[in-house]
Amino acid sequence: MGAAGIKAKKRSESAEITRGARTLVKSSMTAVGSFPSAVNSPSRAWAKSTLVPPKSSSTGWSWSRLRQYSRIGAARLSSKLNMSRVTSLVLSRRQPSTHYATAMHEPSPHGQAFEPPWLSTATFAVTVEDRSVPTVLWTPTDGPARGLILIGHGASGTKTEGYVVALARGLVRRAQVAVCAIDGPVHGDRREDGAVTGVVPFLEFSQRWANDHHLTDEAVADWRGVLDHILGVLGDPELPVGYWGVSMGTILGLPFVAAEPRIGAAVLGLMGLTGPTKHRLERDAAALTCPIEFLVQWDDQLFDRHLAFKLFEAIGSDDKHLVANLGAHGDVPTRTFRASADFLISALGLAAAP
Repeated sequence: MGAAGIKAKKRSESAEITRGARTLVKSSMTAVGSFPSAVNSPSRAWAKSTLVPPKSSSTGWSWSRLRQYSRIGAARLSSKLNMSRVTSLVLSRRQPSTHYATAMHEPSPHGQAFEPPWLSTATFAVTVEDRSVPTVLWTPTDGPARGLILIGHGASGTKTEGYVVALARGLVRRAQVAVCAIDGPVHGDRREDGAVTGVVPFLEFSQRWANDHHLTDEAVADWRGVLDHILGVLGDPELPVGYWGVSMGTILGLPFVAAEPRIGAAVLGLMGLTGPTKHRLERDAAALTCPIEFLVQWDDQLFDRHLAFKLFEAIGSDDKHLVANLGAHGDVPTRTFRASADFLISALGLAAAP
């Protein structure tokens, strides 16, 4: 598929999400019925602002404003945004739009999936309470794993999303760690209707997030059960453990990191202090103590950057920093993915493998 075809496909997918979101709002207000109490806005307005990309979302930020904030500097910007413990702020020019689902795609010479000789991949299910949790585990073949990184995918994705696989491969290759990912609620192999990716899982997750008060606790239990299982498989319960998850990976992953003392560092972001679990996120964010890297997209059409700043400010860790890039929700640059992997390697005390 050429560049024009890829752009047309993305426009079609965006239009499909927009139509689906509007249909959801019109036909079933119960899907977002509990949102107003969390965000203090009418449910229709909230759903439209968070599920439907605004027309101006693709226009980006003007260079004059960027230069203005560059002159202010990170310290003054931190003060302006009331972020008292910002250790660094990176604001970079937008690259050509590349959805983070494919930002770090690593194609084979023949365009097909392939298994490098230094990597072993295993897929299986872990039973947690009465739930079957689809799991994938990547491990190095040239020696025992020196650590474990858990990856939580975003809404409408899966455990084998392009960027998840690329992150996993990079971490295994560079730091000789094991990497594990699971399918989130109503996603991937948890589904029986064949709608593995796309608008259906996205909207169904929005409904469950609004109406299922056990969703977060079940997700935390799933991750803890999978962590117990994987450490048993690897044969070393003392391995350093990190977590990487943005968007839905933060909605469900931040509470997990707060509840799990074995997590030594985490990458979170593409989420704000909003939504039906706003108060849960705020409480759990305050309980975080491990090093945190937090990603923000300046033109995020799903979670406004000012709400993201509020969630960052709520994080209790004294070792945290925020990385902001221009662009919409899915426009995270490849270099930011790679830098976030470097952060986990460093924070967990794992020098990159020679």
